[in-house]
Amino acid sequence: MRKFLVVAVMAVATTVLMRTASYAVQATVRCPATAQARRHFLGRVMLDAGTTPVGAYSITVTYDPAVVTIASVAGGETAEFAGAPTTDPASFTTGTTNISAFQSSSLKGPSGVVSAARVTFNVVAKASTATSVGLTVRNLFDTSSSPISTTERGCRVRVTAAKTQPRRPRSQPARGHHPPT
Repeated sequence: MRKFLVVAVMAVATTVLMRTASYAVQATVRCPATAQARRHFLGRVMLDAGTTPVGAYSITVTYDPAVVTIASVAGGETAEFAGAPTTDPASFTTGTTNISAFQSSSLKGPSGVVSAARVTFNVVAKASTATSVGLTVRNLFDTSSSPISTTERGCRVRVTAAKTQPRRPRSQPARGHHPPT
């Protein structure tokens, strides 16, 4: 009986450890497939944490500043990360922007798919092109301050040329013709 109990405990412990060690939070930047030149688009930083409660993150967003720059960074749509994250606006035109946030409202969450931040990009390119927005997770912690492993995925945006409005000729009275007074 004792041997069976030891084997059962080891089997359960191994299963729990393997599940914990093999699960990595999927961090993604979600962008629209296309964006118009000289306009804005919204990138959403999402963390698919499964059952792991997310406590804090520190990420780096990379982009080609000849194509896009950052207009603003805001908190995510998940309540615990809705407050403004820490970032340096001076970096918004450099091609590399660090963003960090922590939440202290709950030890039990958030978990599942977490909306961590919203990044509004300016499309500064004037012609059609394509660009990538990269994401690197520098640090990710659960609510017990334990590090969480991650996999990362950026996005690709195709920029379309700005639509121009055809110029309308100004209406002028015909030569020699004067409107009635």
